[in-house]
Amino acid sequence: MKIFEWLTGYCSIEIKSWYCERVIMAAAKAGIEIWQIERINEKAVRAKIGLYDDKELLKTVESEKDKLSADTEIVILEKDGLIPWIIRHKMRSGFVAGGALCLTAIILMFSIVWSVDITGLYEISPIEFRKSLDGNGIYVGAFANGHDFDEIRLSMMREYDNIAYITFNKKGSRIQVDVTESKLPPETVNNLDYRNIIAKEDGVLIVAEAYEGKINVKSGQAVEKGDLLVSGIFPSKEIGFRLVRASAKMLAYTKKTYEAFTPYTVTEYLPTDESCRKYEISVFNINFTLPFFGSNSYDFYDEVNETVHLTAGENVLPVSVKISNITKLEAKTYTMTSEEARKKLTAEIDEIMRLDLHGLEITDTTVTFTETELGLYCRYDCTVIDDIAEPQTIHTEFTKRKTLHKD
Repeated sequence: MKIFEWLTGYCSIEIKSWYCERVIMAAAKAGIEIWQIERINEKAVRAKIGLYDDKELLKTVESEKDKLSADTEIVILEKDGLIPWIIRHKMRSGFVAGGALCLTAIILMFSIVWSVDITGLYEISPIEFRKSLDGNGIYVGAFANGHDFDEIRLSMMREYDNIAYITFNKKGSRIQVDVTESKLPPETVNNLDYRNIIAKEDGVLIVAEAYEGKINVKSGQAVEKGDLLVSGIFPSKEIGFRLVRASAKMLAYTKKTYEAFTPYTVTEYLPTDESCRKYEISVFNINFTLPFFGSNSYDFYDEVNETVHLTAGENVLPVSVKISNITKLEAKTYTMTSEEARKKLTAEIDEIMRLDLHGLEITDTTVTFTETELGLYCRYDCTVIDDIAEPQTIHTEFTKRKTLHKD
């Protein structure tokens, strides 16, 4: 039974008619909430309505009798809920006091935040993010209502450059915060700054074109990382030199190296059919482990956790059960052949290269395998065409000229 349904009270009814659907539609048009509809047979349907909606439903059926069959009948099966319960036990003050305390506790449950769950954090520190939430009034123990989530979202997106969006979902005493991170753009030189162009890595130049600035290299020349390719200090006949915003295209053959190692003897931990469950109850963020469940002596195991929250309708109460499914793992050791080890290493390095060299042209690849007593070592030496031009800001400092005073 849903807790809100019991608190507000309900009336169980049975509609007997060849046109049960017409009765339900008429009730909906009259604003009578009807739920938990269940067909019993061809001419009988059971449902629930509000505690005091029975008289209104009877009036509605009377007004629609021309559209219904002559044997249409509404039967009140029972009335239940908090108010009928109090009426039945009106002579027992202890029950009434207990009900009042229970109602107070439930109101408290929904008025206070008892859980703040954060998902989607990868680059951002969860500790720092939670501190930021605390500063915006989202923390365990805060009032659940009255938060301007739009304003909180904008505030936190201004605080963190790598947050694309934040979604807040409030369900009773629980607030779910779903973060969508964005990648920070690489640090670049301000286009308004004066700059040189240097080599970001070693290479042999294929194309050396300067669009602005004084070029210091030419095609076919070998350069090292950090070498000055284009100077932003440009000679000037009038003032000796002037600063410019150097820009260039510097395509070069560069070397990329990728390495990997695998032992011939590999141990894997595989799941078995043996498993158990462990239960942990959380009430107002106080955890209680049930000791008579989930006892195991597994040396190796895999654990998958699932948390089930007690709900009242769509609202989440500060009571939950964490179910831990524990599966025993069995260690299995096997020895790979040289060919199997080669395929494994090749697949690993190919995947790394696919991501690292995306969009670049690979002109040559040399693969070397070296066998050792422990396993197989693999090395890829690749020649890649890449633009090695990297901007470097020219830092300038202006000082006031000293005034000479004649004695």
